[in-house]
Amino acid sequence: MISLKSDVELDIFYKYQVDKKTLSRIEANFQKEHEKMAAFMDGASFFIENENFPQAAFMLHQYIELWIRYTALFMMGKERKSHSIKELQTYIKAFTPELGNLFNTEIEEEQSILKLLDDAYITTRYENNYHINLEQIHIIVDKASK
Repeated sequence: MISLKSDVELDIFYKYQVDKKTLSRIEANFQKEHEKMAAFMDGASFFIENENFPQAAFMLHQYIELWIRYTALFMMGKERKSHSIKELQTYIKAFTPELGNLFNTEIEEEQSILKLLDDAYITTRYENNYHINLEQIHIIVDKASK
């Protein structure tokens, strides 16, 4: 039988303590990634204001992709290297249902918006036939804000 004094606090996670140097590096990496994500959202806002909706969609894609990948790294200990928001959602769904269901693929309109968003990554960079309207952009912005 194990007994403890009632005035002694037991830290069962003592093995998992992170030293200050490591914690500082983690915080610096998070800040760097957060700044990168914020820059993509700023870029999206700029392109929306200038009515360049394809470029805005690309920036929003990057913003959402980085958030999901970084959240996966934080929650699961590893990220999935993919540019597909749909694939990343599936990957993270069990650990972070909110992000895993950001676009509800059971709803046709959301499935369509998700396809537009995933298409933005390739099409806006390599082709000239990508089209998205302001209403669709606003739906994506709303999702990105969540």
